[in-house]
Amino acid sequence: MPRDRRRHNHLRIVLIRVLNCLLLGAVLYFVGKTLLFHISKIPLDGVTFLFRFVFLAVLFEVAARFFVGMSQHLLLKFSGSPLPLKISVSISWISLMGKYVPGKIALVCSAIYFFKKYKVHTAIAGMVPVLSTVITIFVALIFSIPMLILNERSSFFSVDLLAVMIIVFILFFLLNPIFFLPAGNYIFRRFGISEIGANLSTQQMAVCVGVVGIQCVCAGISTWLISRSVCLLDLSILPNIISITAFSGVMGLLVFFSPAGIGVRDGIFFITLGGVVGPENAALITVLLRVVQTLVDVGTFGIGAFWLYLDKITNKR
Repeated sequence: MPRDRRRHNHLRIVLIRVLNCLLLGAVLYFVGKTLLFHISKIPLDGVTFLFRFVFLAVLFEVAARFFVGMSQHLLLKFSGSPLPLKISVSISWISLMGKYVPGKIALVCSAIYFFKKYKVHTAIAGMVPVLSTVITIFVALIFSIPMLILNERSSFFSVDLLAVMIIVFILFFLLNPIFFLPAGNYIFRRFGISEIGANLSTQQMAVCVGVVGIQCVCAGISTWLISRSVCLLDLSILPNIISITAFSGVMGLLVFFSPAGIGVRDGIFFITLGGVVGPENAALITVLLRVVQTLVDVGTFGIGAFWLYLDKITNKR
């Protein structure tokens, strides 16, 4: 490569990194300032935490991460490279820490590294975390779109409901392997990424979508429990909470400059939840949810690393 071209590429990379840092800094500043402003309006003697709900929320957060690993376990199995469920889940829990690195590429690279240690072909090792993430994005959108379009005034035969049904139908259609895999491979080729090597059937894709759906429900229940630990909530708003959690999560996932969606996901979550529980409670819940999810990520990472270590000793890998 000519020296001028290398210098140009290096400069472009530096500029992108600087821009990413500036964007992240701006988001963290405005979101942090907003959250602190609303939290400061809550009287200290009025803040109470019901820790039994927080404890249950932690269990559902762990369950949500288990189903992330389950989806990757199924994709490995359907691709002809099965691994024990415990190993698949452990690798998933370890690689999830990669989301805290800007760009999200560390999430995929760490999964590839560990899958290859268990003799999974490179193409499949790279395909599984990518395909699992893409399926998660589609399913999260299916869960969150009703929240974005429907409102309390919508009647059963309203135009809003019809729009929801059409959009959800389109998303389900796009998840059909007949369309999903060729379209995904076309996009990957355009970006110079290895094609998806899986040849999933409609039934296999439906199973993966169902597992990811359970993951979204578990994450939403965890959010409801954390919210309930702060303020009184009716169980009837659980579907709303599941949708809010799914939408804010997928937005944080799509923003590459923000590690683990920090700032972006929290800001969107605060805005959407504020209409349900009020801005003060929403600010407190946003901070508490971020703390709980980070601690669960660290805890599951440790458990996954311990399980892989035990497997290495047992099988002398």
